Amino acid sequence: MKKILVALSLLLTVGLTSAFANEPKVNASVLASFQKEFSFVKEAKWTVGDEYSKAVFILSDRRIEAYFSNEGEYLGSARDLIFNQLPMAVINAINKRFGDIGVYEIIERSTNGETLYYMTVDYANKILRVEATPSGGLSIIKKVRKESSK
Repeated sequence: MKKILVALSLLLTVGLTSAFANEPKVNASVLASFQKEFSFVKEAKWTVGDEYSKAVFILSDRRIEAYFSNEGEYLGSARDLIFNQLPMAVINAINKRFGDIGVYEIIERSTNGETLYYMTVDYANKILRVEATPSGGLSIIKKVRKESSK
């Protein structure tokens, strides 16, 4: 029994050590900028790249990504939305243009004080990637033909 407890303790220690060893080293200026923009966030997971760092956290049950240059400049954020969280002007524009159709993979991106919405629309025989402005302006940025099922 004693050997089992020692073995479990050793495995737990090694597992925790390797988990923390994989944490990326986040630049102090990036962390300071993150605290300035998102002081209310208590926990974030970081990815550090050659040109930018990304923090991922949960806020109001939604996944948020915040991007920073490696010099600490806040670049912008992105979050997942559901259809009824879009601005009413966007909902109305989608409904007028496409009717009652499937809209999914909705992402709100905010950069330099500008917010845009990106979504996938299942329309007729196509899958469309659509960009929307908060005032309801729509642009199709990609079209893919659905494969016919036989």
